Amino acid sequence: MTLHRNGLEDQAEKAYAEALQIYPNFADARYNLGALYLGRGQYEKARACYGEVVRRNPDYAKGRRALALLEIEGGNAQDGVAQLEQLIADQPLYIAAYESLALALLELGQWKRAGRIVADGLRTKPEHQGLLRLRRLIEGRR
Repeated sequence: MTLHRNGLEDQAEKAYAEALQIYPNFADARYNLGALYLGRGQYEKARACYGEVVRRNPDYAKGRRALALLEIEGGNAQDGVAQLEQLIADQPLYIAAYESLALALLELGQWKRAGRIVADGLRTKPEHQGLLRLRRLIEGRR
């Protein structure tokens, strides 16, 4: 990850691939490789990495969230929203899913529904700054 963060993408890609040769179920390495591809605009490679992460590690929330966001970005918002809702149902303490779902719903113009998701997330983690900002945004629109 340090290589990737420091802009050494080719070296990071090689390091992730080597790690996955040794530890094929290493979720963080596969997820980070997907993030690297996503950053390069290689969406199909990113989708393949995230999909493989979830296939090998079905409870890996970051991978599930990344797949859902790719669905939304790819124009399949309803499937992505459904995936985020299922992620929240399966892992209600994974706060990033609430924020992602609320943002997706706002983009779809579903402000009331987004407000309910934000409220649910804040019951889980009342001090979450991203959700607090979203609540202020939603309340300011009323």
